[in-house]
Amino acid sequence: MKIMITRNRAIVCELGVAKLNIGAWNIVYIETDPKHRGKGLAAEALARLERLADRQDVCLLCVVDSDNTGLTYDQSVVWLKRHGFKHGWCEFHPNWRKRGPIREPRQDAP
Repeated sequence: MKIMITRNRAIVCELGVAKLNIGAWNIVYIETDPKHRGKGLAAEALARLERLADRQDVCLLCVVDSDNTGLTYDQSVVWLKRHGFKHGWCEFHPNWRKRGPIREPRQDAP
């Protein structure tokens, strides 16, 4: 699944999500056009995803892997925490666990 933000018919921010079979969605990437960074577009895309996740009662997680073109690992974790994520463990499979930012669904979502 993708969440896209457009300006003047051009995609300026894209958030990619993989639906996992454990009742969670993994944020695979968030990319913002360098000319449009710092304008809250990634936050807008994340807010859209959060509303969808809350309505479907699924957990969001993000295994942060910086590609050195945007935020560093530490900056990404701080950004996600600002948006309601907490650092925790997610079990993908009985033998595979990853630590990373996690957001539980809001129970008061419309």
